[in-house]
Amino acid sequence: MITPTLTSRSEFLAATGDHPFVALHTSGRLSAYQRENAWVWVSDGPWGPVTAGLGDGATALELLAELHAAGLTEGRRLHAPRVAREAVLERFAAQYFGEWDQMWSTTPPSATRGEELVEWLPAEATPDIDKLLDEALPDSSARPGSPGVRGWYGIRDGDRLVAAAADYSGSLGMLAGIAVAPDQQGRGLGAAVTVAATRRLFAEFAIVSLAVMSDNARAIKLYERLGYTSSVARTSFNIA
Repeated sequence: MITPTLTSRSEFLAATGDHPFVALHTSGRLSAYQRENAWVWVSDGPWGPVTAGLGDGATALELLAELHAAGLTEGRRLHAPRVAREAVLERFAAQYFGEWDQMWSTTPPSATRGEELVEWLPAEATPDIDKLLDEALPDSSARPGSPGVRGWYGIRDGDRLVAAAADYSGSLGMLAGIAVAPDQQGRGLGAAVTVAATRRLFAEFAIVSLAVMSDNARAIKLYERLGYTSSVARTSFNIA
């Protein structure tokens, strides 16, 4: 019988050095399991039940498989440290893989051109946000009305919404759904909305984070230039 190493979020944060990924993906009820140089945990999470791991990928994946066999994982999507898909398929009947990076910054970025165009979008902007996301980021899990979304920042060109970002903040500042209309890319709008939102969140939080798909080299380069220079690589997958 596998038993938790820790059941207190505050103790778990202390044990992991207040790691931003742990801070973002834990909330309320928690069971954390340690083996060698890896942790796996099950928590309510800020956006629903979460099962995730941190540390050595192979060890974390082994722990996740044991938790799943014992019926202790929650949610259909598991979040492991970066591991090969083949290693996952050896242990799970998994599908819908995603490789992504959780990035974070501890320093507000400098002001940038176009930042003054960014506004906090009113509730009636929901159709415009959905239209933009359908065009620019159709697979985004951040949508108006999604659990945990506090609101949206955006840039308009006349009556048209051409850039947006969701405020997904919880225990840390968090941005998601950063999108620029395809025909408007190259104008610095992505940098403008990211900088403006990041700077505003730093007025409330000591750390601001965002997630990006690992194959989006252009976005990663931009975020690094804006101060998001710390990251952890993740492999996520759905289970039956």
